[in-house]
Order: sequence, then structure tokens, then C-alpha cells
Amino acid sequence: MPPQFMALPTELLDVVASHVPVHDLPALCRANHRLYDVCLRWIYHTLSPATVARAVEIFKVLVSNEVAGAFVKVFIIRLRFDGVFKSFTRLMAKALINLTSLESLNCSFSPRVFSSLSLTSFPRLLDCKIPFCADAVVFLRLHPTLVKLRLIPDFSLARPTYSSSPISLPVLREFSGPAWAAREIVPHSSIEVVTLAWNESFPETYHIVLNGFSGIQQPLRVMNNLVFTWDPVFLLAIAKHLPRLAVCNIWKMVTAWPGDNTLEAFYDALKTAILDLTHLVIFSCTLICRCLRIGIPFGSLADVHTCQQYDVAPWRGELLVSPRSR
Repeated sequence: MPPQFMALPTELLDVVASHVPVHDLPALCRANHRLYDVCLRWIYHTLSPATVARAVEIFKVLVSNEVAGAFVKVFIIRLRFDGVFKSFTRLMAKALINLTSLESLNCSFSPRVFSSLSLTSFPRLLDCKIPFCADAVVFLRLHPTLVKLRLIPDFSLARPTYSSSPISLPVLREFSGPAWAAREIVPHSSIEVVTLAWNESFPETYHIVLNGFSGIQQPLRVMNNLVFTWDPVFLLAIAKHLPRLAVCNIWKMVTAWPGDNTLEAFYDALKTAILDLTHLVIFSCTLICRCLRIGIPFGSLADVHTCQQYDVAPWRGELLVSPRSR
């Protein structure tokens, strides 16, 4: 190793190591003790085992080497299991205890794997992507420091039931997941951006969920929605419960276009709702095969922070409707 390189401060060596491909880090790590200490934390910074065998190898290292576990910042596990895996989960539970600096967790592909780690507490966890299940409630109560949360919905569930005990995530800024889960989480947070998946089988959910958003520490400004029908009740619920909403995006799963006979009622509801949404800057509807833009001509998302300086009155009732083919 050139002496000029080793003369660099540890902070600069750390920057260099952060740009070295992961598969080359072990070779650099073996150069000398100083580089070993620098490179080790980048070797274990992000763990994403592709196979069960590889996951077992990683977990064994984490169990035997607490220092390596403390370097893990991102843990992604996409493994699926069809058989019994008790020995695997026991090993994983022992390994995860040592992830004391974990900041991001992605365990959304396997509810069974997530269930085995739902009782594990990660004191520095900021971002997680997990399946929406009973174990998720237990896990979230252990992590009030979350800033970003993504819950993977399961629309095969029966009518949702609401917990009488809300989940408090006071510093949460971004939420993505099923609407009925948001009712228990969002009102007790500092949410800024919310992305909701709505189940059209229960239209009464619109008012139930959005009415609960009144407990947010500051008015919700950006709302993204995944829907399956053009339901005018949805727009009226937004106008009633979120009058200070600035950005509203609706993504609709469509089966046919044109010829959707629900669009006319949706447009009529929009004309009514737009009068109550006095802070609205952007309203857009996106389809799978076509894009329908309905908006007030203010520009882009950058205007969200300065929308109060605009006089929205001249555009009320003058919506721009322009279907476009993708």
C-alpha cells in the first residue's frame, strides 16, 4: 500500500472505502489493521442475503462478532419459506440482537420471517418496510423513533377492524400503507406526506379515516392515494376533512378507458370539492394505461411551499381536463 495513501486522515480513508465496490472491500480490508477497521463497517453497512444459505452465513458472523453487527445500517431480507424454519429463525433472532445501529429494515416479502423478528427492538431504526399484519402492531409500538414507514397491504383481508389503542409515532414524517392502518398511526405523528391504499369494498372508510387525521400535529399537505373506483364520496371526504391539503394525487387501477360511467359523477364531485380545498395547488389522477390531468395552473411540486402567495380564486371552477395516452 503506498505510504502516501496511508498518510491520509482516517476520515478521508473512510470516504474512499465508501466508494469501493462491496466485493472488493475484503481485499482492501486485508491490507493492514488500519484499513481493516475502516473497511469493516462498509462491508457490513448493507446486508441483503439472496439465498437462505447466504443468510445463515451472515447470521453466524453477526452472532459471533458483535462489532460487525454494530456496523449494520441497512438490513434487507427478501427470502420466502414454504417449510419449517425454526432453526433459521432462532439463529436470525440471535443475530439481530447485535444490530444496535440499524437504521433501515426491509422485511416486506415474507410475513413469516417478519413474525420471527417482530419482538426485536432496534433503538436507532428510522425507516422500515414491513407487511401489514398483527405482528406489525407489536413491532411499531417498540419503535417510536420511526421517521418513514411503509406497510404492505393485503386486500384479501376481511372488513378492517380498528384498534382502540392508537400507535404513537411522534416523529413520523412519511407513511405509506393501507388506509385503515393510517387511522391508527397518522393522527399521532408529525406526518408530512401520506400515501394510502384504499379498499373500495368499504366506502365508509373514507370519512372514518380522514376524520381521524384531525389529530395530526400540523395540517397534512401532501396526500397520495391508490384507489380502484372513481368514487365521488372520496373527493367529498377529502374536502370535508382536509381543507388545507395542498397536493392530492390519485392513482387508479383501471380496467377500461374510455367508457367509465363513473367519471361523470367524479367530475361533479370534483367541482364541489375544489371550492372547499382553498390551499390546493396540484390535483392529479393517473391511470394504468392513460393519464388524466386535472389541475390548477400553478406549476410543479416546488410551489407547495409558496402556494399561499397565489390567489387561487380565479381558477376555481376552471379545471383543465386533458386525457393523454401513454
